[in-house]
Amino acid sequence: MQFLRTATPPRLAVLTLALALAGCTLPRSGPTAGEIRAGADLAENGIRIVTVDSAIARAARFDDPLGFGAEFLNANPVPADGISAGDRVSVTVWENVDTGLLAGVGQKVTALDEIQVDEQGQIFVPYVGLIPAAGRSPDALRLEITAALEDQTPDPQVEVRRLTGVGSTVSVIGGVGTQGVYPIEAPTRRLSGMLAQAGGVTIVPDVAQVKVERAGRTGRVWLQDLYDNPGNDIALRAGDRVIVEQDRRSFT
Repeated sequence: MQFLRTATPPRLAVLTLALALAGCTLPRSGPTAGEIRAGADLAENGIRIVTVDSAIARAARFDDPLGFGAEFLNANPVPADGISAGDRVSVTVWENVDTGLLAGVGQKVTALDEIQVDEQGQIFVPYVGLIPAAGRSPDALRLEITAALEDQTPDPQVEVRRLTGVGSTVSVIGGVGTQGVYPIEAPTRRLSGMLAQAGGVTIVPDVAQVKVERAGRTGRVWLQDLYDNPGNDIALRAGDRVIVEQDRRSFT
């Protein structure tokens, strides 16, 4: 007995494959546009399709109620030349004698550079001792050093300058031109000035948020609200962290 092999006709193979696929349902991410429109046409569904234009977008817009608390808003700007623990100061003393208390023979000027303000906020000056410096201005410190030296050298002239240090600095990170640690100086005592010092915000203003962390507390505002409301341009404090982030919410 002989068995004959017969080839399946191409049309029959295609028909068989189509029937097999008809019983399978491919996964979909959601209804099609046609199905949505068909469902909206049924009155009992309570669904209405509208075209989203600029007016509809404004009416449907919802923004998180961000803002700074009273501890941020009520803080006054720190003095531009205020001294803090961790800062460095320089003290220069001119003496009106040939053999001075601090200066060497034939010299009348003594420069004490890079004096570190310790954790207790004090500095050490020879023949004066420890002096409280944190929270004071260079001029107030100058007057105290002068008064302490007057009993030991005639008519001393004293100059005190505050140098940059880690005591009055703010960290700026995130979506800015140049991340880093910046000193609080006259132009950077407020949030907007510090952001400008860091190279400005590199995130699109519509989705940019500015967060400030201070002593365990956090405040956050939209960048646009910082521009529109001067009250949000808060005064900064030593140790603040300024973080510029993008709002990553998405809507479908």
